[in-house]
Amino acid sequence: MIKNKRIIYISSGLLFLFVLGIGIKFIKSRNTWVCKNGQWEKVGNPSEPMPDKPCGLKSDQRSGLIGTESQEITNPASKNCLDKGGSLSFIKETAGTLGICKFDDGSECEEWQFYREECKKGQFKNADTSHPYKGVISQKGTDFYLKDETGTEYLLKLPSSQNKEYRARLVSNLSNREAITIIAAEQPPLSKILFLKSFQEK
Repeated sequence: MIKNKRIIYISSGLLFLFVLGIGIKFIKSRNTWVCKNGQWEKVGNPSEPMPDKPCGLKSDQRSGLIGTESQEITNPASKNCLDKGGSLSFIKETAGTLGICKFDDGSECEEWQFYREECKKGQFKNADTSHPYKGVISQKGTDFYLKDETGTEYLLKLPSSQNKEYRARLVSNLSNREAITIIAAEQPPLSKILFLKSFQEK
């Protein structure tokens, strides 16, 4: 009888440890960094910092070589850059990692803009690093802020040429508190300061 109770206790303990391990693994899987469209994005609130290595690329591709020994699916924008004679560098931003395609004539393009043919070799000395940001607008004093879906808050800087028009558009959005999508560039990287370029229409 005592032996049976001991077996029950041991079995219950092992079952508890198994369930606990599954729970911890699930929680960790909900708080991590994932690679999406060549950029690192937060899922939940990961305790680890954003990975330093480029997202979606193999090590031989980062050096400008495309290996054939692996069947790993690569970032199509990065592969397109390398296939067309460019080399890759990466900018770490608050929202993730941005790929820059550099050319031998000194020009450069953001890799996805180059992939979509919105930027060409020889067109820009410095790549346009603006891309979509989605969030809710708020105002503190005369400044506007955008809080994204991860809770990160950015200060918005408006172009002087369209300051009045853009300010009116942001003010009109304050009352409904709906998320909007803007096209902006974080300058300098990791500063949480966005220079607003345009609004992305629905």
